[in-house]
Amino acid sequence: MVKLKKIVGIDVSKLTIDVYDGKKSYQFKNSITGFKQLIKKTSGHYVMEATGSYHVKLASYLFDSNLLISVVNPLIVKRYSQMRLLRAKTDKSDAIMIYEYGQFDELKLWEVPKAYIVEIKQIFTAIDLMLKHRLGYRNQIEAFTQMKIKSKQVFKGLEDQVERLNYAIKELEEAAEKLVLENAGVLYQKLKTIPSIGRKSAIMLIAITNEFKDFENSKQLSSYVGISPRIYQSRTSVNGKGKICKMGMGQMRKILFMGSLTAIRHNLACKEIFNRLVEKGKPKKVALVAVMNKLIKQAFAIGTKLENYVEPKLNLEIKLN
Repeated sequence: MVKLKKIVGIDVSKLTIDVYDGKKSYQFKNSITGFKQLIKKTSGHYVMEATGSYHVKLASYLFDSNLLISVVNPLIVKRYSQMRLLRAKTDKSDAIMIYEYGQFDELKLWEVPKAYIVEIKQIFTAIDLMLKHRLGYRNQIEAFTQMKIKSKQVFKGLEDQVERLNYAIKELEEAAEKLVLENAGVLYQKLKTIPSIGRKSAIMLIAITNEFKDFENSKQLSSYVGISPRIYQSRTSVNGKGKICKMGMGQMRKILFMGSLTAIRHNLACKEIFNRLVEKGKPKKVALVAVMNKLIKQAFAIGTKLENYVEPKLNLEIKLN
């Protein structure tokens, strides 16, 4: 009989934490009071999913209490749940599933992320919100432009908001670059030797990977970002188009997509992949997703080896259309 690991599975939401320790389910408040009750009533290796910012306070509290804790990629737990053919979706069942996943897999111990990485993540979350507001203002300006009667005061107000956001976004991006230069300058410069990996993509890759320490390989990173191809197929009876799994980091995907448009012209390995897939009749969007994955693979290799990128020698006889 296999001896079970002493795992405590935790599903974290904004207000509560649902807990399963292999014998009993609990629910506590997502607060210091709830954390104290959690430690009092349970013990073992605590496992939870990365849930935006909701899990950070609990994870930090457990870490500061010198307890074993692992924070796992929610996509991996979801795949494990699908493998088990489990469909029930409640906070209580999620805690049980996290507990079972903890029994199934080897767990990496969580450590408090470096302060500058937390700050960079906050910066890009703020930038993402500002970009959405800026798009809204621009769309409204475009809509009003089509009208016969135009309010100069309204136009000026909207244009002023766009200008303020442009300035704020620029300042935040510069602050993020300053932080990464001060704390991971060598890694940052190495990543930027990859054609089509620019300032923003390099900074974000460093932040989301914790300096490439939180992932074992590039496939895990692709899954986390949300660009892993997912094939819908059943023998020969059903043949669906390949799609990407869009669960993950939307802002990082957008940056990688824009990078892929440049990469098919300036990054030889990415250009070769794109040309080959298009030549085989694959849709250009599918080929661009392959390029995004190639950029992730290149970044992971450079980020872990800390070497300058060297262009490979490839057969590039196929021309871009």
